[in-house]
Amino acid sequence: MAEAENEFSKASKRLENNAEAYYDLGNALQSQQKFEEALGAYQKSLETGKTTENLRSKIFHNMGNSLAGLGKYQDAEKFYMKSLEEEPSKESAENLEIVRRIIAQQKEQEEQQKQQQENQDQQDQENKEQNQEQQDQEEKEKQDEKEQNENPDDEQKDEQNQESAEQNDENNEGNDDEQNSDMND
Repeated sequence: MAEAENEFSKASKRLENNAEAYYDLGNALQSQQKFEEALGAYQKSLETGKTTENLRSKIFHNMGNSLAGLGKYQDAEKFYMKSLEEEPSKESAENLEIVRRIIAQQKEQEEQQKQQQENQDQQDQENKEQNQEQQDQEEKEKQDEKEQNENPDDEQKDEQNQESAEQNDENNEGNDDEQNSDMND
């Protein structure tokens, strides 16, 4: 193929304004998957101004093929449409349908990825909130424990106070009984 490219390159130099020579050079480059260079050759073919409808249709078709080879499917779609406008062909119509399906698949994949990312972001936010709540709860428990260690338990104080009060009451009752018995005597 490199030999063919070399021959077409020589021919295009000899025939500077020959649209067919640039078209053939573009085809040789495209067959080697040199899509950017092929696009340049096809563009030069168009710039000669000496193309027929049939040749323009072929050039646009092959420009679409080169763009598809580069993964630029939306640009490829435009050139297949241009090819069909110049001269309808089965190949251009089929390639147009193929790139449209690829574009639709890409959009669907992008939507799925976007939805997955949104779901992941939401899950991350929920996890963050749960972690924060857990940290807050642990911090509160630590603070409560610290306060309990610094101050005797209020329940223990209440029990002690109640016991003291009961003892005082018992002592007072005992004293009252003694006083009453002293008075009766």
